[in-house]
Amino acid sequence: MERGDAWQWILTLNSAPSEVIGSIGLTKNKDANRGFWLGLPWQRQGLMTEACEVVTEYWFSTPKFPVLRVPKAVANTASRRIWEKEGMRVVAVEERD
Repeated sequence: MERGDAWQWILTLNSAPSEVIGSIGLTKNKDANRGFWLGLPWQRQGLMTEACEVVTEYWFSTPKFPVLRVPKAVANTASRRIWEKEGMRVVAVEERD
């Protein structure tokens, strides 16, 4: 993070700013630039969609990278829905462990 190769944010609610409910991060990794997690009680409320919008805007406007790569497991439909809302598209499919 100090070198400017990664950025990490914690997610909290306005009503409970000391309680961490999730995390989102960016990295200059060649094949995967954004990752996140959100605790189960806070899923399906649009919170991660909101966080992704802000972090994606940061990626393109502050360090001004031209491409954001966000790999997803086929079975992770909730996560895939978030990037579909952002207008992302599938560019490759591969098998992984």
